[in-house]
Amino acid sequence: MEKAEIKGAIEAILIASSDPVKPGLVAELLEQPLEVVIETFNELERDYLNANKGYYIAEVAGGYRFQVKPNYGAIIARFLTDFAPVKLSKAALETLAIVAYRQPISKAQISAIRGVNSDSTVKYLTDLGLIEPKGVADGPGAAILLGTTELFLQTAGLNSISDLPNIAEFIPDSKTIALIEERLSSFLDD
Repeated sequence: MEKAEIKGAIEAILIASSDPVKPGLVAELLEQPLEVVIETFNELERDYLNANKGYYIAEVAGGYRFQVKPNYGAIIARFLTDFAPVKLSKAALETLAIVAYRQPISKAQISAIRGVNSDSTVKYLTDLGLIEPKGVADGPGAAILLGTTELFLQTAGLNSISDLPNIAEFIPDSKTIALIEERLSSFLDD
């Protein structure tokens, strides 16, 4: 393997790993002498430190990894606290799915479908920017109607709401429902 190939392979491994990469492992993977790998890590470390990039290669815990340059620390801290992806609870996912498939929909309709008050979940999803008001319902009370946002589409990897999978694919057919009911009733009768 030529030096350029070794450098490229090491960079690829560093990008793919979330933990520091030990030179011994890289030497084994690349079938190269440990000294060559360590020398290449050191060259890459110098190259990245001197390059006009926001990151560099650092030796950490007996291995190497990409790290953000210290002068970008405040920006990264803000990104991690203000803009980092959030895992949604089951209630939030249910509510988001209902809004996505039934939009525009009111909070009362969401709660009726879920069978529980969903106001706090709706507020949470609104605060995250995944749903937003889309209008007002006709009739008494003039309920606010909710729909998904551009951020929802980006997060879900959709081009438009019409790209959602057909919900019928997730609903069991009548034969399956009858079988479930039969098994449940026999379980409850015991």
